[in-house]
Amino acid sequence: MPQELVEILKYLMSAAAGAGLTIAIVAMFGEKILFKHLDHKYAERLSRKNIELQSELEETKNALNRSLQQDVATYKADLEVLSGQRARYLERKIDSILELNKSYVFAVNAFLEYIDINHAYIEEAANYFIFQAEEKGFSEFSDYRVYAEIKRRHWPKRQKPAESAINKYSEVLALRMPILPKSFASAELNLVSELNEIMNRSKSLFYRTMGLTSEIIEPEEEMTPEECLVDFKDHITESLELKKKVESYHENLLTKAQESNVLIESLLNSQVQG
Repeated sequence: MPQELVEILKYLMSAAAGAGLTIAIVAMFGEKILFKHLDHKYAERLSRKNIELQSELEETKNALNRSLQQDVATYKADLEVLSGQRARYLERKIDSILELNKSYVFAVNAFLEYIDINHAYIEEAANYFIFQAEEKGFSEFSDYRVYAEIKRRHWPKRQKPAESAINKYSEVLALRMPILPKSFASAELNLVSELNEIMNRSKSLFYRTMGLTSEIIEPEEEMTPEECLVDFKDHITESLELKKKVESYHENLLTKAQESNVLIESLLNSQVQG
């Protein structure tokens, strides 16, 4: 074989061997290089995504914090409004109790002045005839007409202010009833009812007693003097009982005030605890 051909074959074989070696090298190391490149790109994308997620989370957290702060501020404002409303309501309730007590004191004082006079008028008129009937040698009753007329004229000056004071007390209670504690309002209703009952009965006793001063002398209802005397005595007894009731209300004014004080303190404590 010519020397030139041999050289050419060596060159081709060398080239072929070099190409195979290159392919082998690429096959051996190219995969690692390729995936290393891919891992780097993927890591970059993950890093960017993580940064984006962190940013979104931070924005969400900030938004939640702002919302929470706004909710807390709103809640505090609502609490302050509610607390203010409760404080004003409690203040009105206490003022109502005090105002009602004030009206009750005026009513009882005026009632006491009236009931003393009312009983004195009834007792004097009744005893005028009772004592005459018990005298020795009694034959007929003296006329009481002039005295009765004087008492009828002066009696309203005491009765009307007392009745007006009771009515005022009743009106204050009616207006303040919705805001007053239930048990307190119930007790006050009973007091109003009792005072009105005493007033109505005392008025009836006065008119009836003054009427008997005429009936016993000039009968119009066909009552005997003895029946009139029995009624006189009954009127004195009943009038005295009414007087004692009003006196007991007056004597217990301080006790009632102390009870109201306990009630007010309990309301204040409830407000603090609430």
